[in-house]
Amino acid sequence: MSFQGKRKAASGPAEIFLQATSDKNSSEDQSQQHPILAEDREIPPGNIKRSCSLFVGLDKSVSDESSTQEEQPYPRQYGRFTLVSEEFYASPVAGAPREGPSGSAAMAPLQVHKNPPDLVHEFGIPYNFTVMSPDGLKAGIEPQQLASELKSARTIVLGDLHGSYQKLIETLVAADLIDMPKAQAQHYLGLANSPGNFSDHSLLLSILDKALQFVIPSIRWKGGDRQLILIGDVLSDRGPLDTVTLSVIEHISQQAPNAIVRMASNHDHNVLGYLLDEKSFLGTAFVSSMLRACDVATENKQFGDLAQKYFRYLLQSKLLHFDSETKTLFAHAPITEAQLKGLEPLLEAFQTRSPEQVKPQGFQVATVSGPKDVEHFVSQANLLYQEYVVAHLLVYRAFVQNQDDAEQKRAILKQYENCVEPVLSGEEGFLWVRGPLNQAESLPFSKAGVKTLVHGHDPQSAYSPFSLRKSGERAGRDYVVANLDQNVRKGNDVPPNEESVIFRIP
Repeated sequence: MSFQGKRKAASGPAEIFLQATSDKNSSEDQSQQHPILAEDREIPPGNIKRSCSLFVGLDKSVSDESSTQEEQPYPRQYGRFTLVSEEFYASPVAGAPREGPSGSAAMAPLQVHKNPPDLVHEFGIPYNFTVMSPDGLKAGIEPQQLASELKSARTIVLGDLHGSYQKLIETLVAADLIDMPKAQAQHYLGLANSPGNFSDHSLLLSILDKALQFVIPSIRWKGGDRQLILIGDVLSDRGPLDTVTLSVIEHISQQAPNAIVRMASNHDHNVLGYLLDEKSFLGTAFVSSMLRACDVATENKQFGDLAQKYFRYLLQSKLLHFDSETKTLFAHAPITEAQLKGLEPLLEAFQTRSPEQVKPQGFQVATVSGPKDVEHFVSQANLLYQEYVVAHLLVYRAFVQNQDDAEQKRAILKQYENCVEPVLSGEEGFLWVRGPLNQAESLPFSKAGVKTLVHGHDPQSAYSPFSLRKSGERAGRDYVVANLDQNVRKGNDVPPNEESVIFRIP
């Protein structure tokens, strides 16, 4: 397997866009399939622990630097890996000017104003909202009414974004979680409503992106200590530009570091394979926001910054999130007990490498008997996913920095992927599963005190006997399902009568 540049000749190693090619998988049809499932491999259960354990020695130097640890936000622990720096890609050519991420040096300073304009009216949001809570739902909420409906909510959950920065900003404006000066808002709207957002011309996209990046620093977070959960499909979907989405999320996170919870999803997860192999198992039509972002980054000679932002987002993503106060479980897809059990062999392999972080009884779903056990299972599942993202980061860095053992690391990662990808991305995988959630015994952690499952990705559970969307109220049921899947901003159109779905926790 060899790696080569694509799209444009790179002017420096930081701009190299890696592509994995092989004679075995070079056909057009194969490139549209999942790289693991397309090979239809059988993975003997006994090999899982052995193959995952091989990855322990992948990077021998990640924790060698310790002289200035006290003064840096690094090192950071991700599973058993320690990252000493986020500068994982090679430096630009000597003497070449290097802009900060998203060209931040040219951005306008944050403007705080005492009398924010009526942004909701200014935005003219072309759809209404449905708001769910653990007790029921209310539909037909106009954008001007959304803030009052969410006023008492400590946690606000956004349904699938479909890669749309417009939907993200529109929802945050309507919920009164952000504001910006009127002049910048008008400038933003002129750009966001431009047909150029969905263009395939990299120069036009680059000009549009730079103009939008200039506006983003004027956004001010107003949510205080409220929590915003993104249920998934934030990136690498049918929307316009991931560069803008990532910048908005990072800008808000700089103002409120703990405000945003990112749920791992099938579209976001697709970025991992694309950065290393430069092919998407989802098909190009379904990952256009990522492809446009890559074109813009290549045009601006900032692909290293884009890759860094992608990895940073994925490192903070969670397979599961649990609100212990309301016994609410969050996942991107409509998972069942089967998907939780699918994680067991991976968590057991992880346990052998991190014994100090686990409980003696291990990770059998059957042993999860209460909220504390749910919290522990959730935390370990999220650590496992973080480690998996770091594994890809290390291999990406090895190739960009031309490390001598890069090919060896890639081969080891392939073995790791062969264990993990079927569990995450198979047809019944954790990030991909679809289904109606009709059976009470299959509801995740129903015997461990969980009362509500919140998910996106698939519409089928909206018709489940446990669905809030079907009944509109909890009606004394011990377990309910809140389905946030919808088609608003799934591409350039807003379907008539379609409402964006939000979940709130009082």
